[in-house]
Amino acid sequence: LEMPDKEIDTYYTLKESLQKKYAPESLDRDEDEAAEAEEPWTRKVPVEERQSLKKALMLRLVAVIGKLDQVQKDKPGNWKLWQTKLVSERYWGSFCDAEKAVSQEVDYCVAEAQEIEPGWKGMIFQEAVHWYKMQKQQQMDMKTAKNTAI
Repeated sequence: LEMPDKEIDTYYTLKESLQKKYAPESLDRDEDEAAEAEEPWTRKVPVEERQSLKKALMLRLVAVIGKLDQVQKDKPGNWKLWQTKLVSERYWGSFCDAEKAVSQEVDYCVAEAQEIEPGWKGMIFQEAVHWYKMQKQQQMDMKTAKNTAI
């Protein structure tokens, strides 16, 4: 299972450039100091650029939800295979590690959402799931249209 490195890198590149441009002092803070700050560094970023950061985070989370969906679909079958010793402990362990990595990435995205816009952390996951489902539906519609055109 490969993580969506492109989306993750795009988000962090944009975040770092905005921090350097609008709140360079926030780059020197550790997580505890950032949490104690009276106002998040993102408040210094103009609305339009903050929107682009939100979009980058949403694209990152939507890509991760695709991986989460894959893991959740594969888990019952892999568990049965592991229980009957048709797959190795090593394989099952790597599957569990992948599930943990995906779950942690979701948690990171939710935490980042709170930093970008206070209160967003309670809604971002549901929004991302909605986007993911819309993407899947569009892909199915395109596939259906392509098959009917043939």
